[in-house]
Amino acid sequence: MATCSVCHGRGVQIVTRQLGPGFVQQMQTVCTACGGKGRTIRTPCDACPHGEFEQQEKVLTVDIERGAEDGTRIPFEGEGDEGPGTSAGDVIMFLQSQPHEFFWREPSSEYSLNLHMNLSITLREALTGFERTFSHLDGRRLSIVRKDDQIWSTGDILRIPGEGMPSRSKTGQFGDGVHHGDLYAHIRVQMPYRDAFAGKAAQSLASLLPAEGIKYRADLGLIWDASSEKANVSEKECASNKHEEL
Repeated sequence: MATCSVCHGRGVQIVTRQLGPGFVQQMQTVCTACGGKGRTIRTPCDACPHGEFEQQEKVLTVDIERGAEDGTRIPFEGEGDEGPGTSAGDVIMFLQSQPHEFFWREPSSEYSLNLHMNLSITLREALTGFERTFSHLDGRRLSIVRKDDQIWSTGDILRIPGEGMPSRSKTGQFGDGVHHGDLYAHIRVQMPYRDAFAGKAAQSLASLLPAEGIKYRADLGLIWDASSEKANVSEKECASNKHEEL
């Protein structure tokens, strides 16, 4: 700020007007240079009526906590625009995460720490078990091994406890003071082409499969975890075609 060079800090100026020969009128009016404030800005804002404010560019640093959800509101108090006679407003940022190639997050607020992914296995693996190793979001190599008596079907969901998103708002149970959601793998069984079994191979396969009198599973609509108990997953969350399979 600097003292107004027109009114010399008084906020008013004397205006002289010629009314006619020998007649002069003097009037006191608000200084048009500073708007009556007596001080001016060295680099005035062109958009302000009297240049009361300065134009500035400022870099704001956003600190995003682990596990922050989409739509999280991050305010910067006093960093917004300031108008004549008013205090500066706030800059408010809303968090929007970019879609991931393999993982997606459950939108429900109750289960927002849960992660989901598609997991493709072969028919052999569905019957005899499987093992998968992949890179998690934090760069760790995570292995899934299932060699039990479970027979997997398309539509099953494998629950991996504690491998979802972190949140510091809840007490952790894994020693790092951070609560984690769960990771749910949506199983898709890849069926072989018909020509993969021909002749004796087809007969041998038929002899190994249970007879028609044996009761087959008819629960593809259910959601199961590794212990054959129904998983606690939102009904809206099913396998997503938008994400690649691991």
